[in-house]
Amino acid sequence: MKKIWHFLLNVFEIVTGGSFRLGLRISQYHLGALQAHISIALVLTLYNNYLLVHNDYNNAYSVWKTAFGKQLSKTQKVNKLLKKLSGTKIRKWDSAIQQVYEVDTVEYKALLPDGRKPFQQGTQTERKAAVKTLSDAIDGDFFAGNGKNRCRCVLYRVRRRIDRTEKCNKCHRNSK
Repeated sequence: MKKIWHFLLNVFEIVTGGSFRLGLRISQYHLGALQAHISIALVLTLYNNYLLVHNDYNNAYSVWKTAFGKQLSKTQKVNKLLKKLSGTKIRKWDSAIQQVYEVDTVEYKALLPDGRKPFQQGTQTERKAAVKTLSDAIDGDFFAGNGKNRCRCVLYRVRRRIDRTEKCNKCHRNSK
């Protein structure tokens, strides 16, 4: 296989490795070097042209950093909700379900196929899947009263946050 002529490679892309932060540092260094020799007319022209590019890059970095902070916050909220679910919530829901269905029945297995285990000991992915499974299964009429509505409401909130977080994770990975 022939090698690409090295003048056709984007050196900045290779050096930064897709890192916004490193790209910004190089851009600031380059802008400072141009500013140091701004008294030369040719350098002044280069400086003015590059300043526009630098400002655009700086703005893009700020947008990316803000999105990263929001994503981090959403992830922490989901983690808190999953932790809350793994404690008292799932125990209460399991008790409410067991008041209607025995543990070894098909109906119970439809709601909690692995019992409380994925909520309390599973990985984050397993916990999210367990929330989605219970959320989907709870739409069937399995127990009456406020317990069902409270359970459905909490599961809906957790599921919405999980879905938003996963969507933002995809966007964040693609923007690097």
